[in-house]
Amino acid sequence: MKRRTKILLTGGTGLIGSQLLSAIASNKFDITVISRKKNLDIPGVKWIQADLGTIQLNEIQKYDKPDILIHNAACILNGTTNEERIALQKVNSDFSCKLFTWATNIDVQKIIFTSSFSVLQKPLPERIDESSIPAPNNPYSISKYYSERFLQELCQKKGIQYFILRVSSPIPESFNLLPDTVVRKWISCGIHKTPLTVFGKGQRTQDFVAVSDIVSGFLCCISNKSATGVFNIASGTSVSMQMLALLIHNYFHNGIIYTGTDINENDRWNISIDRAKTVLGYKPRYTAEETILNLISRIL
Repeated sequence: MKRRTKILLTGGTGLIGSQLLSAIASNKFDITVISRKKNLDIPGVKWIQADLGTIQLNEIQKYDKPDILIHNAACILNGTTNEERIALQKVNSDFSCKLFTWATNIDVQKIIFTSSFSVLQKPLPERIDESSIPAPNNPYSISKYYSERFLQELCQKKGIQYFILRVSSPIPESFNLLPDTVVRKWISCGIHKTPLTVFGKGQRTQDFVAVSDIVSGFLCCISNKSATGVFNIASGTSVSMQMLALLIHNYFHNGIIYTGTDINENDRWNISIDRAKTVLGYKPRYTAEETILNLISRIL
């Protein structure tokens, strides 16, 4: 009988991780999940309930050695206070580097790391690809980029396959799973029949990507035997804030108010996914607009 591939997953209960866990569990891997909470009893899944800011590696070493490490968990605080900055350092930098070092020391086959487009320099280039210049400028993006560089240098030195996935704005199928973003706030306005507020002219664009498409990107990495490096995981399309407001208004008829200014008015998140398509075989099913409409349609 063929030995089952063993996967260690951090962040298996969050926005992306919960759907990713369902997908890989159904593909008959042996999975160990590190998470603050345990959501479900799933066949073939073991749980390590722990906070990444305090967990010790010996708590992980008691379990089976993984073939694949998927480091998806992160602290997502803004870093506006010293306490938040310490938390970002402990989880996103210190723990990540310890985890990567441990994984490469036990000769894991590959490491998949969830990163962020927030690491990129602004103003943004006309087309964002994997060669776009990083210049993180806040505690969160600095912590993510530090871990990107650490992983890249470590894996290149040891000859281990790695994937750094820069993930765009994720949109789940369920409104209840939405984080506290402009999409959630504006849809909430629609549900409660109150006008939504657009700051500035609404010209800023965003690449909204379905969580199901993000998961497909992870699955491409799991099955790939030779690729390595940074990959953009997005829909490859974008929607302006004005268009987003109109999409929501057209469903809920709740009105739109334009006011003030948007400090990010000039941001155009035109993300190229050509490398992920060509090298990984990544094929998102939905455009940014379809992703938003699919979410809204499930609420009505």
